[in-house]
Amino acid sequence: MGWSSWANLDYFLTWLLFGFGCSTQKVLPTEPTSGASMRLYQYFNLGWVMAYPYDYFGDIMAECKMGRAAGFFPTPHSICELMIRITYCPTFDKDYRRTSVMEPCVGTGRMLLAASNYSMCLYGQDISATCVNATLVNGYFYAPWMVKRLPFWMIRLISLDLKGLMQMKLGCWIRVTLTARKKHVT
Repeated sequence: MGWSSWANLDYFLTWLLFGFGCSTQKVLPTEPTSGASMRLYQYFNLGWVMAYPYDYFGDIMAECKMGRAAGFFPTPHSICELMIRITYCPTFDKDYRRTSVMEPCVGTGRMLLAASNYSMCLYGQDISATCVNATLVNGYFYAPWMVKRLPFWMIRLISLDLKGLMQMKLGCWIRVTLTARKKHVT
């Protein structure tokens, strides 16, 4: 049984999701080669990923033969940042934390990661299960509120209004609805 680079990438993503305790990956994925899980456990250093934040999976998938064949071309980071800054034009009189952001073709989640600097209610969907997994992994890496409901966020969010008075605002439940449609073979 041969394993392509795409299958290895998919294994790595599902292995990470299992390690993060993601509800979509409750069992350890099938290893492409014997001992793959133990090697990843011993050698993968999450510290480097956290120290140098970037959407590594987006670039890997775009350069992979399978990614090009599927028409996967991620939006550059600078364009994502520009679009989000234009959309949310930060002002001191508006609190964007409770606004919803929906990405219909989420890819690896670049747009949602840029939006996570402003909003805590992020949604996305994609036709590719591998893209959905990459988005979830990026969420666990860089914006945990994108993938997990944290109990302390059920408490009301406190923000300071322009007059300096404390104002209570209801926090929203943080949800990510990432779905992948399976291709139907006819």
